[in-house]
Amino acid sequence: MSTVSFIVVVEKATGLRNAGGILGTSDPYAKISTPMSPALLNEQTEVVRNNLNPVWDCCMLVALPESVPAMLKLEVFDSNTGTLVNGTDVSLQNLRFSTSFDVFVDACQHL
Repeated sequence: MSTVSFIVVVEKATGLRNAGGILGTSDPYAKISTPMSPALLNEQTEVVRNNLNPVWDCCMLVALPESVPAMLKLEVFDSNTGTLVNGTDVSLQNLRFSTSFDVFVDACQHL
């Protein structure tokens, strides 16, 4: 089985909604998975405490079988409540795999 390897860079999120309730601010983390095969990829960033504009600057090496649909799910959760703050699906079909590429969490704010 042939695999495709690439690097995902989760840089930051801006202007997240507060899912921490009236007593606090969200403690966000970003999660990357494959929508059709969640067991193949389920990575996450560190939690950034009390921040609606978190910076993760996190690099993840991803290796997936070529047979997996070319889609990543990118979600931001509040670590205290487990609430989904925002998310999007990112198609990999039009990206060149000869070099690494960046997937930015702040794309979630455009949903």
